[in-house]
Amino acid sequence: MPLSENNILFYWTAPEVIFMRYIPDHDLHIHSQLSPCSSDPNQTPAAILAYGIASGFRLLSLADHCWDRDVECPCNTWGPMTDAMSCLPLPQNKRCHFIYGIEADMNQFNVLGISKEHAEMLDFCVIATNHMHLYGFASNPEIHGYGAEERARRYKERLHAVMEMDLPFHKCGLAHFTTGLVCEKDPMSWHAYFSDAELKDIFTKAAKLGMGIELNFNPDSYKGRDLITILRPYLIAKEVGCKFYFAGDAHHPGDFYGMRERNERIISLLTLEESDKIPFIPETIAKLDAGGDSLGKVGLLK
Repeated sequence: MPLSENNILFYWTAPEVIFMRYIPDHDLHIHSQLSPCSSDPNQTPAAILAYGIASGFRLLSLADHCWDRDVECPCNTWGPMTDAMSCLPLPQNKRCHFIYGIEADMNQFNVLGISKEHAEMLDFCVIATNHMHLYGFASNPEIHGYGAEERARRYKERLHAVMEMDLPFHKCGLAHFTTGLVCEKDPMSWHAYFSDAELKDIFTKAAKLGMGIELNFNPDSYKGRDLITILRPYLIAKEVGCKFYFAGDAHHPGDFYGMRERNERIISLLTLEESDKIPFIPETIAKLDAGGDSLGKVGLLK
């Protein structure tokens, strides 16, 4: 049974062993009005910070779509990183730090839209390998097909490709692993083509790299077998030692509603503890609490 002390839950399996329940004190994937997927004039940095404060979060991160022009492969889908960074510096609050990141997409040639140099400069980087609904950019149906088996095969290739890259994985997250965008014609079917062994292989690599696994789904949208299907990858990731972070992926102010409650339900379903959190989160909070700088706080760092 749980213990409660200062609104923090603890669990024990024996009198000598106490585990602290995961505290959802952050949101590391939020889009602003500058992201082409949002373009909502009300989705301002000030509105995002207000959401973080109201939710009792300690750490927020932007994750607007853009493409690093230092990457050789050109992109017309997303704007340049310089445009996305025009929001800097971000508003701050002493209890809710606001850092700067992007959502880096992978094109159909398995090229990621961020250079190592600029990934190092960012506070955090969300990596999306599964926006395969973006025809002509992330996928070519004539080559990669529309079917669930074809899409699953392609998704595996892209996941392994990312993990072979030279990136600061300790401050990178693998975005929305279970999104239906992998196969938008049948959003649940592609899961059947990922065996437990294949998932263990993928997540073991992520764990060794120190790459965070994003928790970005609404468990109330799934029932019965579908919920089990959605939870399976995350349970396997947890089993092999992956660490997690929460992401609302909000595009509009209305998307903020109920986010903390959603996260609490995920924590219960996965029985997450504080030890399952990516170290980047407590380390960054401690640094900023002590007066340290971030790209989000001061803009371009010297």
